[in-house]
Amino acid sequence: MKRTKSYSRKSAHKSSNLIIIFCEGEDTEPAYFKPFCKEDSRLKVKLYPPDKSHPNNSPRGLYLRAKRYKQENDLRNDDSIWLVFDSDYNDLEELKKVRQMAEEQKFHIAQSNPCFELWIYYHYAASVPKNAPTSQIGWKGYLYNQISGGWKAETCHQKVKQAIELAGSIFQADRDGIPKLYSTECYKLLEDILQLQDGWC
Repeated sequence: MKRTKSYSRKSAHKSSNLIIIFCEGEDTEPAYFKPFCKEDSRLKVKLYPPDKSHPNNSPRGLYLRAKRYKQENDLRNDDSIWLVFDSDYNDLEELKKVRQMAEEQKFHIAQSNPCFELWIYYHYAASVPKNAPTSQIGWKGYLYNQISGGWKAETCHQKVKQAIELAGSIFQADRDGIPKLYSTECYKLLEDILQLQDGWC
């Protein structure tokens, strides 16, 4: 089967689990996930952030990219595809539809309310944020004020188990599965990564 250049994969994967991540953000998410994309593990993490050839980084746009990837690659049953996106700026009904379509394709979702920066926050915090922005606007500044010197990927990865435990313990979703304010599903994705990746803290 012919495969496109942008979605090519090496045959060496056949002895490895594969987690494919399509993310909405252009900066924060890639900076966080790239250290996991190492080649010396039985787990391979492939990250697909927005780029010029795929400018639609809406949840539906991520879904369509993921569906194309699935159609063009011979994935194993133990491989998984994740869509990472925010609640903020996205229409509620559209989010419900994307989640429904993703479930039909057996894609996993890591949605954050309001934004991915909330997941970063839980690496440094001990509780739900107080007086925090309820939209993405202001969250980068909020993080900088809460975290002296700003967040760093290396520090986050040293504290990822702490973040998983905290985010998981306070997670709440509505009846459609959409995370409530200050809840994030990213802990589920990182649980999967840590369960499979060798030698991670």
